[in-house]
Amino acid sequence: MSFNHKFYRNWPFWVGIALLVGDGCLRLFAGLLSDPLGVMIGLMWVAIGLFYPLGRP
Repeated sequence: MSFNHKFYRNWPFWVGIALLVGDGCLRLFAGLLSDPLGVMIGLMWVAIGLFYPLGRP
């Protein structure tokens, strides 16, 4: 497993970004200030997108 230089083509990377943005919006607008699980899930998907060779070549 190595760094994927075309990570922006991997759908898990964008799923992770969407989860992190969604979690940020929930914290901002709904007042949910203690949601570490949402952040960890988002970071996991971003890491999968960065290091796992999925997507189109």
